[in-house]
Amino acid sequence: MDLTLSSSQPLGNLTVGAENSNVIISSFRAFNASFRSALLRFTVEGGGKQTVNLGLNLSRPSDKSEWSVVVPNSVFLPEGENWRLLPDDTVVITGLTGNVSVVRYSFRIPFDENLPFYLRHSVAIVTAAILAAVISVAVVIKVRARG
Repeated sequence: MDLTLSSSQPLGNLTVGAENSNVIISSFRAFNASFRSALLRFTVEGGGKQTVNLGLNLSRPSDKSEWSVVVPNSVFLPEGENWRLLPDDTVVITGLTGNVSVVRYSFRIPFDENLPFYLRHSVAIVTAAILAAVISVAVVIKVRARG
């Protein structure tokens, strides 16, 4: 709990298990800007089984589409190919060696009912304003081209 690696963020309530393998954790990053994500990088020696739970304590269970396991050369493995997701958001990895990254993406944008209208709908407002500007410029160009 709250382990800190050099050049890494505190790991929070990270749980990692290794069976018939050695695991060396190299970094952890969590991002909470537009979308929430977390990345754990580690090296595996021996082709056993590893379990990883990032301890994100989210309000809802995640879906397998929100997770990635990445091996060298930036190869993203689909679920079922050396990894699976358990209902408690634990990732079980089997048969991999070398550098491994476990990534969890949550593309849910936080929604606050108390925000003013223009902040809750800022993307739609900006899109509409850009579209109106493009149409206005096109009309001006067309009118000047006729005259």
